[in-house]
Amino acid sequence: MDKKVYELVVDEELERVAPPLAENEMEILKADILEHGCKFPLIVWGDTIVDGHNRYRICKEEGIPFGIEQMEFSDKTEAKLWIVKNQLGRRNLKDFQRCEMVLPLENEIKAEVDNRKREGISAARSGDQKVHKFAPSQKSREILAEMAGVSYTTLDKVKVIIGEADEETLQKLRSGELKIHTAYTQLKKKDKPKKPKEEPEEDKPPVVAAYLEGSIPFEPVQRDATLDEMEAEFDELLDSWREDVEDLLGRLTEENTTEELIKALHTKLDNFHKEMTKAIGGLTNE
Repeated sequence: MDKKVYELVVDEELERVAPPLAENEMEILKADILEHGCKFPLIVWGDTIVDGHNRYRICKEEGIPFGIEQMEFSDKTEAKLWIVKNQLGRRNLKDFQRCEMVLPLENEIKAEVDNRKREGISAARSGDQKVHKFAPSQKSREILAEMAGVSYTTLDKVKVIIGEADEETLQKLRSGELKIHTAYTQLKKKDKPKKPKEEPEEDKPPVVAAYLEGSIPFEPVQRDATLDEMEAEFDELLDSWREDVEDLLGRLTEENTTEELIKALHTKLDNFHKEMTKAIGGLTNE
């Protein structure tokens, strides 16, 4: 592999696809390049960098030669998809960061899904079975969620958070200091308007008065839960449980296997089982 200081093009749109390195990560990368050189080639599309923007800047500043590897893409969307898949498979990213990476591709994925569906309909009418078709029920958010490795309800929450949260909250989510479910719940509480205090009525119907006085027990109206409500309730439990367990597992290392952490993990699992049992029992009893 021929190594030299190449003159390459930095496309800001492609560079923004991957989340930037943290300050300490950049320092580690620079120290490694200064000591060992640029060990891996930069991925380029023509003379445009697709992967390796940080290494390129460091090598240019320090005059360190590097190799390049050419890749072909049909368009910029395909290049973006490759960057996302490459980054998600290579870097240890938090769920929030993974969602941040795939959400900017939403419009492009939706357009591609719609195009593939149209091609599928045309192919079916003409009898051409060689054209690839998405399943009729496949939606862009399901594809994006699958790419990020999260549920689509988590992806929807992240989309709301990105649109409404301040930068401090976003940084806490990227670092793992704050959980997606917690941040989303806090935002929804802020958005929820406070109900005005109702003035007490002088003349209440006898039944209402009896309820308020406690002489007649209140029995809420029961109804069957819809499939969407059941799915939302289970997703909510799964998301909350998953974030809690991932946080605990992140602190369980070879150097840190304290009995307290292990006990906390067992407690989380036990509580999750109880919550799921309660939810299932509540739904079936209705």
